[in-house]
Amino acid sequence: MYHRPHVRKKKKKKKTSSFLLSAEIHRRLKRFYGKLHAVTSPANWLWPIHGLDGASRLEKITDGFLQSCQGLRVHLLEFAFQPAEVQKVLSTANAWSPPPPPAKSNQYEGTFQSFLGVRALHLEVSVQPLMTRQGGVECALFLELRLGQSLPASAWAHVLVWSGTEAFPGDARGGEEPEEPMSAMQVRLPKGCVCSSLQRVARGSVLQQALTSHGTVRTLLAFEPQLQ
Repeated sequence: MYHRPHVRKKKKKKKTSSFLLSAEIHRRLKRFYGKLHAVTSPANWLWPIHGLDGASRLEKITDGFLQSCQGLRVHLLEFAFQPAEVQKVLSTANAWSPPPPPAKSNQYEGTFQSFLGVRALHLEVSVQPLMTRQGGVECALFLELRLGQSLPASAWAHVLVWSGTEAFPGDARGGEEPEEPMSAMQVRLPKGCVCSSLQRVARGSVLQQALTSHGTVRTLLAFEPQLQ
């Protein structure tokens, strides 16, 4: 009889701790999303954050980029590739033959930059032949940004790229956020541009492993019209 109040007290304490933890996670995510002007899309708001550690890592890897993009409209986008298609691009590439068709991610539509008229975009993974220092030719894998239409003026694309690892067995989206982003870049897009290479995907890199396993790539993306 006398143990019941004690047990109830412990349960209440445990429930309170769980509530406070959930509240802190919610607070951090609210602060993070408050820095963004995201394009309306379910994928942006069903982000697989795993606990307080996941929220902390997300803040850590994006904080510097968000500070550098103050005044710009930043979009949080999760792109999904079919891993089998990426593997096919890799396996069929030949230095002496025309490159295979690129693997394409899902496409997003929305007002990404009103002045530039950017209203649709997706990512592609393609193979391009490169000359080596020894005079030979090798096939290199690239991550590319493709726009729905050509730009009416020159611009800068500010891009942060990262991909997670499995948070649990069978995790199909790589929900475990990394300690740091894979790359942050500022890419010049000339007038009339519809496609631009973002980065080379090194063989055996975390990015290649992500593209060929769960196929998920996350980005923060902002467009800045180039002043003449």
